[in-house]
This record gives sequence, structure tokens and C-alpha cells, in this order.
Amino acid sequence: MFDRMTAQEEDPKVLFWLLHARERGGSFVSRFAQACLAADAENYPLLRSALMVLMQKYSQYSPSPTFLELHAREAADRESLAAGERSTIGRFTHSVRTWLRKMVG
Repeated sequence: MFDRMTAQEEDPKVLFWLLHARERGGSFVSRFAQACLAADAENYPLLRSALMVLMQKYSQYSPSPTFLELHAREAADRESLAAGERSTIGRFTHSVRTWLRKMVG
């Protein structure tokens, strides 16, 4: 299943961890996250098993439950977008931007 995947095709929780660890992690974690993000479909599966272990060990880079809830809303909003409910996307985008500003500081 994961043999031809890249980090950008990963579960959003994993991609969030990689992006957050790359920016905020120590030198090893940051460099490992960067390597995962740069890996192509041939090499990413080689890194993925170590990534799963590091995600558990360094869980401080994982997304918060609030982020996951917002992400689930975004997915639902994308589905409703086809039905013409664009205003919901605008509210969600504003919520995410507000949340990110709080996270970044």
C-alpha cells in the first residue's frame, strides 16, 4: 500500500508532523523530516517505518485535536463546496488562519 507514496500523499496528521518537526525539531528530527519531505516515491517507503517510530517518540510535533477537528471540517466543506456552499470554506479558512497564528506565536 505504501510502496509508491510520497510524504505529500500521506495522511494529513503525518504531513503536519513532518512540517512541524522540520521547523521546530532539533537538528536530527528536523533533518529527518526534511529528508522525508524531499524523498521521492521510490525512497519514501524506506523512511516511513522510521518516521512512524519517531512520530511516537516526538509526539510534541503532532497536530492537536483542535487541528484535526478543523481538518475534518475542511474535508466536509470541500464536499459541500460542490453544492455551492462557499461561505463555509471562508469561515473555515479564517478559523485555520487564526489557529495557526496562535500556534506560531
